[in-house]
Amino acid sequence: MLVLAGCLEDLPRPSKVDSLRVLAVRAEPPEAAPGDSVKLTALVVDPTGKGRPLTMRWSACLIPERGNGFFSTGGTTSTSGSGYSTDDPGTCSSLPPDAKQNLSKTLTMSPDGREATFVVPPEVLTPSSVAQVYGLKSPTVGTGAPAAVTGQLAEATAAFLTIAGVNVTITLEVTAGTGAAAETLVAYKRVNVSLSTTRNTNPPDVLFHLVKDGDTAEPPKTAQPVPPGGRCLLAEDTAPIKLSGGKWKLTALNIPDPPPKYSVLLGGSSTGKLFDVVEREETLFYSFFSTEGKFGQDIVKSVGSHQVQWELEPNTATPSPAPLWIVARDGRGGTTWCRSDLEIAP
Repeated sequence: MLVLAGCLEDLPRPSKVDSLRVLAVRAEPPEAAPGDSVKLTALVVDPTGKGRPLTMRWSACLIPERGNGFFSTGGTTSTSGSGYSTDDPGTCSSLPPDAKQNLSKTLTMSPDGREATFVVPPEVLTPSSVAQVYGLKSPTVGTGAPAAVTGQLAEATAAFLTIAGVNVTITLEVTAGTGAAAETLVAYKRVNVSLSTTRNTNPPDVLFHLVKDGDTAEPPKTAQPVPPGGRCLLAEDTAPIKLSGGKWKLTALNIPDPPPKYSVLLGGSSTGKLFDVVEREETLFYSFFSTEGKFGQDIVKSVGSHQVQWELEPNTATPSPAPLWIVARDGRGGTTWCRSDLEIAP
C-alpha cells in the first residue's frame, strides 16, 4: 500500500538550489544547419562547494530522435541534479570513438571546459538519416508502388528536412571536487538541425520587475533597457539590492509582442495525407532558482500574468546573500538566463 499523505511539501523543489546543479545549457544558435558552428555554454552552480574545482566534459552524438518541429517536442535541457527527473537519451561519452553515432570529433572545448563549440557534420541531416529517425520507408524497387505513395514519401522527407529536422544530443558531465569526495552530474541538451530558412533564435535578454507583494506600482508597459552584466532586474546597478523578509513579486518584462510564430508538423488530418503544417505562437517559460526562500511556482509562462511570488524568511542577523537565477526557454530549444546577487537585510 502506498501512502502519500503529508509528503508532498517535503519533496525537493527544483527552484531550491542547495547543491551542485546544472540549471541550463544554451546553444547558440539553438537551431543549426549542417556545417554550422554551435557555441555551447552551461549555467553551473555549486553553492555549498566552497570553491572546489569544477571539471567539465562535453560530448555529442546522434541518437535517432525526432526534431522539435514535429509535434513541437524536444529542444529541452535535463539533468541528473537534485529536484529534476532525469530525461536520459543516452550518454554520448559512453560511445566508442569510432561509433557512427559519435559526433564528438567535431566538438572542441575551451581550456576551462565551461564552453564548447560543435560543428554540425553533414551526415546529421540527409534523407537517409531523416528516414531512420521518422521511420519513413521507401517502397521496394519492383513492387510497382503507386506514384502517389512515392510522391508522399518525397514530400514527407522534404518537410522533415526543412521544418522538423532532427535533434543532436549534447552531453555535459560536471565533476566537482577530486578524489573520493568528488560529485558528478550529467546534463543533456538537444540541438535541432534543419534546413529551415527561418531558424529559431534564443530568447531576448531576461528582465523582471521586482516589488514587495501588495505594492500597487504597475510594471512598465513599454520595452525597458536591460542592465549590463546579465543581471535580471529593472534599473539594477552594481550594488546588491537589499530585500527584507516577507513576500515579493517578480513580473516578466520585455515580452515579445506580438510573439514570434513558427511552423510544426502534425499527423495528417485526412486519409492519404501524412502530415499537416500548423503555425504556432511562441511561449516563453521562465524558471526561477535561488538558495534562499521559496517561489510560488517553479515555472511561469509569458502568457497570462507572467508573475511569480518569492517568499523570503526574515533575517535577524547580518545581511545574507540571496542569489537569483532566472532561466527563459521558448519550448523549442532556445534558452537564455540572467543572475542577480541580492541581499536579505536584517
